[in-house]
Amino acid sequence: MSAPAKRRVLVTKNEEQDETSSDSDMSEEDEETMDDEAALNQVIQVEFEARTPEGGDFDGIKQLLQQLFLKAHVNVSSLAEIILQQSHIGSVIKQSEVPEEEEMEDDDEDVVFGVTTTINITEKKDMSCIKQIITFLMDKCQRFGTNETVKIFENLLSRDKDCANNVGFILSERFVNIPVQISAPLYENLCTEMRAANEKQQKFLFDHYIIICKTYKAECKRGKKTTTTDVYSNPEEDLFDQEALASFEYSVAGEADSGLDGNWDSEEEGMKPFRRVLIIPEIGRASCRERV
Repeated sequence: MSAPAKRRVLVTKNEEQDETSSDSDMSEEDEETMDDEAALNQVIQVEFEARTPEGGDFDGIKQLLQQLFLKAHVNVSSLAEIILQQSHIGSVIKQSEVPEEEEMEDDDEDVVFGVTTTINITEKKDMSCIKQIITFLMDKCQRFGTNETVKIFENLLSRDKDCANNVGFILSERFVNIPVQISAPLYENLCTEMRAANEKQQKFLFDHYIIICKTYKAECKRGKKTTTTDVYSNPEEDLFDQEALASFEYSVAGEADSGLDGNWDSEEEGMKPFRRVLIIPEIGRASCRERV
């Protein structure tokens, strides 16, 4: 039995149907092709739910984490296990259960379309996969960050036992075609759950958060001038970037695959895949939720 829903969001996917010919001499094969296209090009309403992560979600969560870290030396299986062990924090996105009479041939009920959670990487800094994440972040920061940014990250990610910082690592991954409107209730749930955990003396009160954002640089040529625009896979993370205390970015061209991201990673389309790492003071700001 699936975990009960926390939040339910109605999402409409709209694909406009193309105009088709009505020639009387159209072949049966052409008519069948048109019927198939008409079935695809229709308005589809899909209802998604935020649910508590459970054991059966392991493979789906792992796949989403792999899309974030790609070829980085991070044990995403161990990271997925941490997410499941702290199932009272965070959510997975799944399709709502549909009545039997409305069931389609494709069963997407158990597909994990996204995951949003926070891990205390200060408390868990001695765990192997967390050590890998910290080492990976510091390596990238030293290569691509400014001297000032490196100092900030070194201070936050110090493994010194006397370090007073309590850092949360936000993981927010979802299929690229899941609309941004789902992000606000997911973060509201997350903040509520962290407050409840703190009241039970669990360590989910953070001084700072770190998040790795999937971004793409879109090149646009106008005459002899070329401009570059940053596009966020999760648009709400642009708001986090505006609040960031420090950040750096690195290219993942040559690492990225298009499994869950559509074709955005294709350099032929002028979309260069990057990762932007942010340090932010808090999440769930009212101003951010209103703008998402």
